[in-house]
Amino acid sequence: MLDKQVYEIADFISENHQPKPLDLVKYFLETDDATATVEVEEKPEPVETVNEQPLTDEDLSIELKAFRLAQSKKENVKAYLIFYNSTLDELVAEKPSTSDELLKISGFGKVKVEKYGAEIVEIIKKYV
Repeated sequence: MLDKQVYEIADFISENHQPKPLDLVKYFLETDDATATVEVEEKPEPVETVNEQPLTDEDLSIELKAFRLAQSKKENVKAYLIFYNSTLDELVAEKPSTSDELLKISGFGKVKVEKYGAEIVEIIKKYV
C-alpha cells in the first residue's frame, strides 16, 4: 500500500469517526433475564460525633497544600513558587507559631512571610 493511500484512509476515518456513547451501567449489569433488577445499597448518612479525632500532621499537610494551591491559582503562578514540598514538610515538622519562627523555615524570607505568614500561622495554630 502506498503512503498516499494510507493517508487517505486515515483522513477518511478521522473525518467520519462518530464516538459511540457507552452506558457502563448497562454494559456491566446487562443480563439475559429481562426481569432482573439491581439492588442499590444506600449509603448511611454521616453520623455527627461528639468526640472528633485529633488533627494529624497529615491533615496539616493537606491544608497547607490546599492553601498553596489556592494562592497559586489566585496569583496565576505554579504552586511550587508559593513554597516547595520540602518547605511544606518543614512547616509540618516545625509548626512555627509566629512570623519570626516562620523566617527560620527554609524558603521563607521577609517577602513571603509578609505575603503569606499570617495565614500560614493561623492554619498551623489549629494543629498545635
